[in-house]
Amino acid sequence: MAVRPITPSNESLLLRVARQDHQAFDEFYIAVSPKLFGVVLRIIIERSVAEDVLHDAFIKIWKSASQFDPERASAMAWAATIARNTAIDYKRRKREVTLPDDTLHGLMDSKLIASATSNSEEMRLTLLGCLGKLEKVQSQCVVLAYCHGLSRDELSEKLSTPVNTIKTWLRRGLVALKECVTQ
Repeated sequence: MAVRPITPSNESLLLRVARQDHQAFDEFYIAVSPKLFGVVLRIIIERSVAEDVLHDAFIKIWKSASQFDPERASAMAWAATIARNTAIDYKRRKREVTLPDDTLHGLMDSKLIASATSNSEEMRLTLLGCLGKLEKVQSQCVVLAYCHGLSRDELSEKLSTPVNTIKTWLRRGLVALKECVTQ
């Protein structure tokens, strides 16, 4: 019967990582990276991007290892939370909603804009220019809400974003549009 070498627990490895022990970090990486990759891959889906996100998660683990408390969570649960949050943060940063390229130009025919002023052609061009100056997500929210009639709840579902965030984007977009149009 072969004797197995005693391997340190993930908790003890992470406590050593907190003291900037590079060897412990290497061992911890080898022990938990396959499981953490699975956590990230469920959120990110694209393998190459998930690998990059996992790398970012391990950087966060290295930097915040001193915050690990074995009384509150296992090392695996703590690291999985960091990996999950890193993946979610990445997905939020990279979230883009694609609209057809002609969506903004379709506004030129919008009754909303045409009836806004007697000088409608100039107003349409001004509004299009101002929409182009907004952050992409604000512009998309404004167009989807006010030209396509989507409710805040529908926007929330379509953009996979909380309703309060949608309200903020719309408000900021409308304020910026008002400032731009009145200049």
